[in-house]
Amino acid sequence: MTKVICVLSICQLLVAAVVGASQKLDFHSVQISVEFFIAGENADRYQNSLSDFMDKFNEQLQMNVTHEVENLFVYLEQSQNISITFADNVDEFFDIAKNESDRLLVELQNALSRDNLTEKTKYQLSDYHTEMENLKEIFCGILDDVTEFTLDSVRMVQSTMQQFAEVETMIIERRRHFQDDDFCHNDFTEFLWQSAGEVIQCANSRLHITYDIFSITKLATYHILKMLEHRVQKIYNCFMFGNYSFRCRFVKNAETDFEKLHTRLDDLQMYNEKQRRKIYRSRQRGGFLRCIPLNFPDGQITESLRSCYSTSQNIIVP
Repeated sequence: MTKVICVLSICQLLVAAVVGASQKLDFHSVQISVEFFIAGENADRYQNSLSDFMDKFNEQLQMNVTHEVENLFVYLEQSQNISITFADNVDEFFDIAKNESDRLLVELQNALSRDNLTEKTKYQLSDYHTEMENLKEIFCGILDDVTEFTLDSVRMVQSTMQQFAEVETMIIERRRHFQDDDFCHNDFTEFLWQSAGEVIQCANSRLHITYDIFSITKLATYHILKMLEHRVQKIYNCFMFGNYSFRCRFVKNAETDFEKLHTRLDDLQMYNEKQRRKIYRSRQRGGFLRCIPLNFPDGQITESLRSCYSTSQNIIVP
């Protein structure tokens, strides 16, 4: 009986010690916001929406399906609206990502302001903060570049679709000189949709490069922020559980600790630059930004369709 009482007493003491210790623990949670992940999902959804719309539009054009001319203008307008929404969501996602990196840096700065830190610990954390700040500047610079590239791509799509719609409108307006028979009408409609298919394919080429750059950068963004979150949380845990010098050895050599993250950013920059060079080479060949030929439509119109215009050899000039 005495042994049982002793065992119970020891258990009670242990429980009391654990509870007392847990009450003294100063737990600090460092977490990436839910808004960041929601913004990433939204950007993905609108990228898929734009990609699906453009691919289906192009597929219909390639199938040479007969459509009313008015439907073409509806498609052109929809492509502009969806591309704008995609760009806005990419901008929002990367803006939130930059804010998250700033917030994590502030969390680390707050760790420096804790009481009872030794001079050595303060020096190590200050050096670690500097290295993390340098990484953040490179990281945010990449996000800014990708955001600007995405906006440029969307502006290109908007400009192309708007210009094409304006030219098509002029062509239709010149139909007062058009011979109104079934052959000319069918030839005219086929020409418009074939031209639209070439324009869509051209714009799609630029957009697919944009999708690749965004997707790879988004994955790298998730990785970088999660690694920074893990490191800052670990520093707070070291303070909470004690034995800072033992548990947080990674802080002692900040440059080495951030080396892998710098390598990840270097690889990301090289990939994005490689993708951009594709566009630069295409520009030199007159592609991407010249989805609409300079002499469109007179340089592309067939002789049979030209003969349908009874009073003018030039389609877009009265």
